[in-house]
Amino acid sequence: MKRAKNVKSLVFKIVNIVVVAGLGAFLVYYLLSGIEFADLKKSFLQAHIPSLLTGFTLWIIMDVTKTYRQNILVGSSDIRYGDMFLVTLVRDAFNMVLPARTGELSYIYVLKRKFKMPVEVGVSTLAIGLIFELIIVFCMIIIAIVIVGVNRFAVSSTTVIFIAAGLLAVS
Repeated sequence: MKRAKNVKSLVFKIVNIVVVAGLGAFLVYYLLSGIEFADLKKSFLQAHIPSLLTGFTLWIIMDVTKTYRQNILVGSSDIRYGDMFLVTLVRDAFNMVLPARTGELSYIYVLKRKFKMPVEVGVSTLAIGLIFELIIVFCMIIIAIVIVGVNRFAVSSTTVIFIAAGLLAVS
């Protein structure tokens, strides 16, 4: 009985890996089929390396800080920092591929599936994390307005701040 369950579990894992790898290969093929190889090669060869390295470094720093925040919010000593970092990377990967930020749900799924955390913990920590991200974006808008200058355009800075606050409240 136990052997049959192990075989079933192994078959499920293999099918899961094949489906994910197949879907990934199809997605790469589909996305690259609309681009000429020469154009793709030219783009890669002409990429500005310092900008790529800066972007990659900022992306890693962002994920490290997101991981730290989510680790604090989850509050479980069962989840190591490295494991939470992988959860954050999975979440980012799905956010890049899936539309309308539905990739955020992968965070809840991974916490539930891999770490046996209740769905409520996943949903609540995700919601709080997204609220923190909205606050950060709102602060960045205000900083950008201050840097650009107050009342330099037809629309006053106060109006832009109120619009940003309204968008923050709506979201």
